[in-house]
Amino acid sequence: MALTNAERQKRHRERVKTALRGDGAKVLTAEQIADRDAVMADPIWPVPTGAAKDQMPRFLGWTRYEWSAAPEPMIDHFGMRDAWEGWQSERAEMQSRLNAINAASTTRAEAIVAEHGDRARVIIREGGQRALFRAYEADPTLGKKQRSRSAAR
Repeated sequence: MALTNAERQKRHRERVKTALRGDGAKVLTAEQIADRDAVMADPIWPVPTGAAKDQMPRFLGWTRYEWSAAPEPMIDHFGMRDAWEGWQSERAEMQSRLNAINAASTTRAEAIVAEHGDRARVIIREGGQRALFRAYEADPTLGKKQRSRSAAR
């Protein structure tokens, strides 16, 4: 006996509901699965620039950056847990690198301030640490006039 249209629709809705209760990835089309896998394969770093940014793979309109910040229930629903955990560990590793770089920069700036005092503080206040580093590299005396040896005698 053939099913009526209403019966086919009812069975389809039941299959979709059953699939959604379990693994949401089961209801994705082959194209969506390919898009999801392409997003999951991309690391967070390096960040693309220029035209490469426009070529980033997207899954349901989101890039890997949006998916890396998505709510965990969505990540689990679409079967992206492994990629999400990888992105989180990448982010933590990069943050630790940035913290080390910032600590080294602060230490270097403090050493220059200890050596040159007020002049170095003025440069930091007006232009920040990078301005201090540029000024120090251009002139390690930071504009202090050196006494000539003949005047010291």
